[in-house]
Amino acid sequence: MATDLPLISVIMAAQNEEAYLEQAIAGIEAQTYPAWELIVVNDGSTDGTGDIAAAAARRSPRIRTMEIPPPGVGVAEARNRGMAAAAGDLIAVADADDVAHPRRLEWQVSFFEEHPDIGAVGGWCEFVDVVTGERSTWRPPTEPREVRLYATRGNPIPHTTLTFRRDLLDEVDGYRDLDFKDYDFVVRLLSRRDGANLAQVLATVHVHPSSVMTGSRIRDLFGRGVRTRWRAVRLLAAPAARPVLYIRAVLLALVLLCRRTMERWRWRRDGRVP
Repeated sequence: MATDLPLISVIMAAQNEEAYLEQAIAGIEAQTYPAWELIVVNDGSTDGTGDIAAAAARRSPRIRTMEIPPPGVGVAEARNRGMAAAAGDLIAVADADDVAHPRRLEWQVSFFEEHPDIGAVGGWCEFVDVVTGERSTWRPPTEPREVRLYATRGNPIPHTTLTFRRDLLDEVDGYRDLDFKDYDFVVRLLSRRDGANLAQVLATVHVHPSSVMTGSRIRDLFGRGVRTRWRAVRLLAAPAARPVLYIRAVLLALVLLCRRTMERWRWRRDGRVP
């Protein structure tokens, strides 16, 4: 490992991800940036996830595993435990069913070095429907001011591309066990320091049937989505702008409700979910 470079600790929480985990780990092993460690937190899996993680740890001293017995503790606490064990100056999140671009870490470290005022950076990502093969790209805003404004209506940094400075952890106290835990975590990071996105695709995100929520789950998340956006507005927006942004938070939650409902309907129509 290159000791003269900042170490990046990649945290990958996994529960029953045997179908995708090997690809996800290979994406980190293929990184062009040499100073990384990977911590795979097996969160109570009952399939072959633990075996895949253990095999990866045996072939590389830079890969460590943490085993949590079934039924697991949930992704928020699993990530928190992984971060607590991390040795890096920077912490990167990688989802266990997604694949990182080989230059993801290299590009992000370079960005941090050029922008010492930035606390968190993500990037664009490509979505791939594993059934139909359809592809689409999410291109969130890149500039810190635009990222901050976007955060008042939704998560501005694709979470599977998120990398942040370790010293922020002491200020935000890790993930909270909420429905919008990724969004909540990013908002709290941005309340402490600016964030940005790279105008590069940093990850491929697999969209599969288990990604689709049930109808009752979608309706339940409507109210919680409004509350999460309200918290973002309170933390990030100027007082004079908050009334308008609160109203927009409600309207955007309604739009999300409609979109998720239509997504659920399309997957049921095509026989991909019960």
